[in-house]
Amino acid sequence: MSFEINGLAYMGCGNDYNTGYKQDFWEYDAANDSWTQKADFGGGARILTGFLINGKGYAGLGGNGISSFQDFWEYDPLSNTWVQKSDFTGGVGLSITTSFTINNHGYVPVVNASGISGIMEYEPVSDAWLQKANFPGIKFRNFASFSIGNKGYVGSGTDSLTGWFCQYFWEYDQPSDAWTQKANFPGPGRCDATGISILNKGYIGFGENNNYFSDFWEYDPQLNQWTQKLSLPGIGRKACGAFSVGNKGYIVCGYELKFGTIYTDVWEYNPDSTLLSGQEDLPGEVTLHVFPNPFRDNLTFNNLSADQTELIISDNLSRKVMHTTFSRSVTINTRELPIGNYFYEATNKNGIKKGKILKQ
Repeated sequence: MSFEINGLAYMGCGNDYNTGYKQDFWEYDAANDSWTQKADFGGGARILTGFLINGKGYAGLGGNGISSFQDFWEYDPLSNTWVQKSDFTGGVGLSITTSFTINNHGYVPVVNASGISGIMEYEPVSDAWLQKANFPGIKFRNFASFSIGNKGYVGSGTDSLTGWFCQYFWEYDQPSDAWTQKANFPGPGRCDATGISILNKGYIGFGENNNYFSDFWEYDPQLNQWTQKLSLPGIGRKACGAFSVGNKGYIVCGYELKFGTIYTDVWEYNPDSTLLSGQEDLPGEVTLHVFPNPFRDNLTFNNLSADQTELIISDNLSRKVMHTTFSRSVTINTRELPIGNYFYEATNKNGIKKGKILKQ
């Protein structure tokens, strides 16, 4: 869950796949590249969705692996408080969904195991939910979304009937309350991709289809056209947080479970530049980019901070095979290591990061 309010971004909750579901909530100041912890989300630990309306954040629904929720909450950044609002009335089972804002109204696609069936509108003045147009296309789920002007977009995901990863892309027009199919997402089909809008363009990237992706694509609604942009450095990831502040986008965290990498880094994307720049990690974590993975003759560890980091690599019998210290980056000659699984542990003043790597 993430949104931007008056130049400050907010993000929280989720699942770190180490200690479980979270309810902590953080404010990110892009100008100073700094994080400040705020009041915990009022509805408890879970994965959830959220959007911005008139200087306040709204978040809810989601699930915690056991239960799915329908409650919805309003966050006031001035008082740093959460207040419960009217429960979502679009049905149960929306453990994972997306949302977006159009013209000071919130929109939540109605998604369950059968895929997307429609969309619900939240009106903040009357604190009421209203059912809008049914979805007319092939049902799919686990998609990314964003909004531009008075239109919302959903794309990529999983075809609910076949189970195949898909490239479907649809536009929801608020004034006419109508859905229109648009040019398919051109990257490989995938689920749990990330969507974001920056000014008058939309972006979808990352995600997985048994492989994890780092590619990034720009959508121009005027031309109904996609253009591939600069990929995120390092190996792919899915389920990233994302928000835009001014004319820049920010990609936060994410994970890949194939080799057990949980990310806590922040990347800034400037559409007017060819570069992605790494920003400060979430507090209390060690951020490490490990590549390539699987590896053969060489293995590189990149730490986005300049902190002195101790690195230990062990085999699957817990025998230490390498031990070194570094600050920004280190590349290790792994030619003599036998083929198999290995485990790394990186420690510095921010904490400990562990992961699994594979020699082929």
